[in-house]
Amino acid sequence: MANAHCVCPKFLQDNIRNSTVYTDVFIGQLLHSDDQIVLDREEILVSAYLNAVKEDPEAFQNFMIWKKLLDSRPQGKMLLSNSGEASTSVEVVYNTISQAITRHDKVIIAADNNHYAALFSLIEKGGINLLNLNSFQARPIAIPNKKLIGFSKFENDLDWVLERIGRTCRKSYSEDDDNDHVRDLLDAKGYSIKDQTREGRSATGLSAGELDLAVMNCGSLYTIIEAMKLSTMRESYIDEHYRKLITNYNPLSVKRTYLVTYYTGKNFHDWWRKYKDYITTMDIKKVTDKEKSSNDSTEEQETDLHGLKKLHNHITVEGEHSVCAHYAVRIDN
Repeated sequence: MANAHCVCPKFLQDNIRNSTVYTDVFIGQLLHSDDQIVLDREEILVSAYLNAVKEDPEAFQNFMIWKKLLDSRPQGKMLLSNSGEASTSVEVVYNTISQAITRHDKVIIAADNNHYAALFSLIEKGGINLLNLNSFQARPIAIPNKKLIGFSKFENDLDWVLERIGRTCRKSYSEDDDNDHVRDLLDAKGYSIKDQTREGRSATGLSAGELDLAVMNCGSLYTIIEAMKLSTMRESYIDEHYRKLITNYNPLSVKRTYLVTYYTGKNFHDWWRKYKDYITTMDIKKVTDKEKSSNDSTEEQETDLHGLKKLHNHITVEGEHSVCAHYAVRIDN
């Protein structure tokens, strides 16, 4: 599983001079891997890195070599994001990683996790992993002692689950029946799932609504799965379910959500093309009450599984970046 890392200037200052950490972490784990390094377009982070090492010739030399190697890596290794209006280096790091558009799991590499205490709730809601030097030593970066180690692993498991739903469920099954099968298969893989959870508000805004499936992590809401059953393109129905994810039934504003379609029509590939075009061009204000919102980009994701399609829709609402993974699974039986 690949990660997208944003390195805290204090972490770089404290560790880049150490030959072991420099070789194992900065060169080995961050450069010689499939992971991405996230920087800000405003170049505030690079300036902070330079300022952090300017008084230490050895640290400065190590940083310049590392940055030169990073610049020479193939396109996609270095990812540029936006640091926004930040007054501290901690806010710069958080803004940069939270706004990054990537399919990788997002990681902040901190000198001390306590430096980010004021942002813990936002970091958790955004599904961002907070690591420090003790979290990885001379091995691939991993998140210790945590049931859910990132959205990449979760999506791989969800791919597997939905492909089996397509092969085993029948068109005559209800949406709730299909959801039960998804819940049971995810549960069998070790996830903590709540179904039909009373959270958020209904489409009328008058009472609590029901999430289809809520994925929990250590007692906290990790992500939401909303499902719908379609045989044709029904734009208003799609809007209704999408709104549930990002507005009505998302009280904690989790930043990665899942909208699943159980497709029972006759031409799956033609329907998917229309669906993808609709999500790509839709006015995101149709599914959020916030005026400052935008539909930023849509990326189709490769799957090797029969009858399964997937895309990531990146949106910004009130300055906060989030991703909805849209799945479509063909129900043949």
